[in-house]
Amino acid sequence: MYTMNDKTISQIYKENSMEDFIAILNGKINYRIENFIVISINVLIDVLFSLKSTVIISNKKDFIHIDESSGKKAVFPKGKMELNKCEIYKYLEFIPEELDYDAFFSRQEHVLRLVKNELTASKNPIVIQKKYKELRSHIQTNLTVGQVLKLLTIYVSSEQKKINKKTLA
Repeated sequence: MYTMNDKTISQIYKENSMEDFIAILNGKINYRIENFIVISINVLIDVLFSLKSTVIISNKKDFIHIDESSGKKAVFPKGKMELNKCEIYKYLEFIPEELDYDAFFSRQEHVLRLVKNELTASKNPIVIQKKYKELRSHIQTNLTVGQVLKLLTIYVSSEQKKINKKTLA
């Protein structure tokens, strides 16, 4: 379910308050949303590329991105590859025709791990704190700091395992 009444979920999110958006989703899906964390993809990518011009990804399977406006193809083969900022946006874009939603969510999770690694890469606590504060100022959530830390602990400790999850893009 990526559209409702001919609107994308992104459009519905932008047109409503968070409370109304969650109420709309709770009325449409068979899953109760109680907590949320929302962050802009632009902010995530800015953090990821704050100190470098490329990142190394490890793609679990072949992925082809076709630009809707130009028809140009970008190929992301299985395995490790180096991406620039423009390419990472294509790598993260949802393609409705892909039909493999797990692959899409897997790519998102992979980039989130890269961001986590980027945030903690420096040995200088001042640099880490500066990056974290910048990122935190762009996060919208109803979770407390303790709940977020618990979530991060679960996510980090489960990184190498298949996690049963409910995700909505």
